[in-house]
Amino acid sequence: MGGESWGAEGAKFSHSFAAANLSVNGPYYFNGAEFPMAFSVLALVGLIVGNTPFRRRFLILFWFALFWSIFLFFYAGSYNYGTDERFALMSFAPLSVLAGLGAGRLREVLASETGKKPVSAVMAAAIVLIASPFLPQVSNLGEEAWRSHAD
Repeated sequence: MGGESWGAEGAKFSHSFAAANLSVNGPYYFNGAEFPMAFSVLALVGLIVGNTPFRRRFLILFWFALFWSIFLFFYAGSYNYGTDERFALMSFAPLSVLAGLGAGRLREVLASETGKKPVSAVMAAAIVLIASPFLPQVSNLGEEAWRSHAD
């Protein structure tokens, strides 16, 4: 694949792509349009006050940073470049782990404040309600996906 052009006129990886890709890929997790902002907030909570040693949380952050930052330097690395938001998928796993840590901490705080009422059930329902508007994006298959299925 090293000799393939991938549609690029010049370099495929360069620092010159970083600013444009960062302007799209940076706010992607907080704009609420393509990704649930509540999960990003839970991931931040998990990173800051999660119930695991800081070095483990830092390793999860490092995992996210590796798979998020590599596409900043790719010529088609913008999440809004055609169907290439698929590059965001690689960062969802570490974000999910951090969001789980954040949700766990939030559940502990709410349970201590409410006297152990059914906090877990309420939080699970909230997560489903927050994520449900994004389900049509998951099931929306573009032309490229149909070609892959056919192959």
